[in-house]
Amino acid sequence: MSSLVTLDLDDTLLHTQQHYDAARNQFAEFVHSKFDIDIEDAKEVQSEASRNLLDSYGLSQIRFPLAMEEALRSLTENPTSEDYAEVREMARNVYKTAQEYRNQGIAHGGYELLHTAKSEADEVWILTAGDPSIQQAKIEGLNLHNQTDKIQIVGMGEKEATLAEARENFDTVIHIGNSSSSDVEAAESADVDCIHIPTASWRNTTEISYNAPSGQFYQVRSLSDAETRLNELLS
Repeated sequence: MSSLVTLDLDDTLLHTQQHYDAARNQFAEFVHSKFDIDIEDAKEVQSEASRNLLDSYGLSQIRFPLAMEEALRSLTENPTSEDYAEVREMARNVYKTAQEYRNQGIAHGGYELLHTAKSEADEVWILTAGDPSIQQAKIEGLNLHNQTDKIQIVGMGEKEATLAEARENFDTVIHIGNSSSSDVEAAESADVDCIHIPTASWRNTTEISYNAPSGQFYQVRSLSDAETRLNELLS
């Protein structure tokens, strides 16, 4: 029987939410010190602005800087061009170079998980949603081209279609990811197996707020636990 393992990238194999959190904290400190805005209010306004721009800009790299500008405009009166420039720079700093991602390194247990997937499955794919220019830097930094059979960069909400198509060509498809909305719900809709490693992100929390996929569903605590479960499923 043919088997495919697909793995999410952001906050599964590579911790990226920390960069957005750092920028959001920096923004909140900036408007607090200059305009006396409550720090938690500033964080919430920025997060809401980012969510509100999803429909128009999706996961493109211009959305987060625009959200910073929109939050600054909502929270303050008469911000200067220098203020806008400063918050845009904060936002751009979340996008790292390939070398910076290489220095950061893969999440603990990531290489072991990839090795098990390569050893036990017929094919291993990276299935990641995001802006291609941003995702390529992460892929290059972690050298993922040499450790997988295929890399698919898709738009927001497009993982389901890729998994459903894969289900037509493989007897077993197992998707591994962290997001209840982007990973678990996509696996559920595509009727493929899922290993879920819940980690917080700006769009969701670790709370379970979905129906488990029709295929086999497993929730684990770490990439190491995911490796153990994957080995059991494919051996």
